[in-house]
Amino acid sequence: MTGHDGVSVRFHAEVDDGRVTALQYEATSCATLVAYAELLGDLAAGEQAAQAARITAQRLVATLPGVPAARHDRAELVIRAWWSALARALEHAEQKGIPA
Repeated sequence: MTGHDGVSVRFHAEVDDGRVTALQYEATSCATLVAYAELLGDLAAGEQAAQAARITAQRLVATLPGVPAARHDRAELVIRAWWSALARALEHAEQKGIPA
């Protein structure tokens, strides 16, 4: 996913037996974007996919209170990228016959 100002983030996830078993990301060099991506990884890794899908941008913002309001859009970008990766991981698991 790419933001309006050119920053981008992409996640790769694996789901096995309904649980997020692997999570990686690539992000442009924006400290705020990286911080939100790291936080998302901490919150989602090992969780049930349904629970990990409920992580919101508002939760990321609330968990990192020192981020200037002008950079809160990075949290939304991270969440959109995460949901996309999770959807791909669930589809891949389904195609392989792995319980998602």
